[in-house]
Amino acid sequence: MLNGILLNTSAGAVAIGAVVLASQFGSGPIGSGVYGPDQALASFRSGPDQPERNWTITTELADLMEMDSVLAPFLAARLDASHYTLDRVISGESRVPRLFLPRLPEGLKDIADTDTRKSVFLRTVLPLVLQSNREILAERQRLLTARKLIDAGKALPVADAIWLEQLAEKYKTPADDLDRLVRRVDVVPVALALAQAVEESGWGSSRFARLGNAIFGQYTTLDDHGLIPKQAGDNPDFKIKAFPDLLTGIRSYMRNLNIHPAYADLRRKRAEIRAEGGKPLGRVLAVTLTGYSERGFDYVKTLHLIIDANDLSDLEKKARLAPPSAPAPVS
Repeated sequence: MLNGILLNTSAGAVAIGAVVLASQFGSGPIGSGVYGPDQALASFRSGPDQPERNWTITTELADLMEMDSVLAPFLAARLDASHYTLDRVISGESRVPRLFLPRLPEGLKDIADTDTRKSVFLRTVLPLVLQSNREILAERQRLLTARKLIDAGKALPVADAIWLEQLAEKYKTPADDLDRLVRRVDVVPVALALAQAVEESGWGSSRFARLGNAIFGQYTTLDDHGLIPKQAGDNPDFKIKAFPDLLTGIRSYMRNLNIHPAYADLRRKRAEIRAEGGKPLGRVLAVTLTGYSERGFDYVKTLHLIIDANDLSDLEKKARLAPPSAPAPVS
């Protein structure tokens, strides 16, 4: 028994040494086979509203991820040429390419045309938000499977019990409080994440976004890598946390919403929507974030304005990552 969790150490169980402990995706199944984001999102990859087309868009843009930096006008031209536009994503004509740029394009704030500048920012951040949510959803699916076994009085394989302990530690929750853990291990709606990225980074123009990949303005007082705000005053330890790349920063932002006491209302509202069979939406959950900014309800109003003005609710309904490209055949 591990922290009150029954373990299955029989020959049919997964051996401890064989487990690949999940840091991002949740690996190893509850039961058998390999379980990860591809399996977790199977339901999102089929259905009449998700046409199977335009997968080549990912390979067309793959070289961009090999570059140390990308100029914003060049990126805009490449995205347009590959038919990755927000309108095509909203209409269902295109999936979102697996374009995971490590940082925002250079010169983004210098693009004169406002619509182009905003579009490049959203098209850069959107794949990263979807990927981070994809990882969380894989964790959630595996967690829900584990809870079913435990509720049925069945023993977990040792590897799954260890994974559960690590997941609980990651989300700052006792491993035997599965209901609380399920409330925390859940996605952040796309419209909400994008709206906050817009507001906190000034459409990617802030010094923190450009120099520290910090598009959500997360503070840290730790002796950690960070950027000192001009308003830090007499507290130089008060910093904006910096990240090695954009995806790491987005993962941190989502984890912050999922564990910090200030955002308990968001998690509670999201769980209520799930319990009623609904899907958490960004505009709905935004009302719970009065504690994210000193501006309180005015901050929520701003998020709503950003969501409405940029059709982020429509984007949220349709945006899905394209699947990984098929490996090249072996000659």
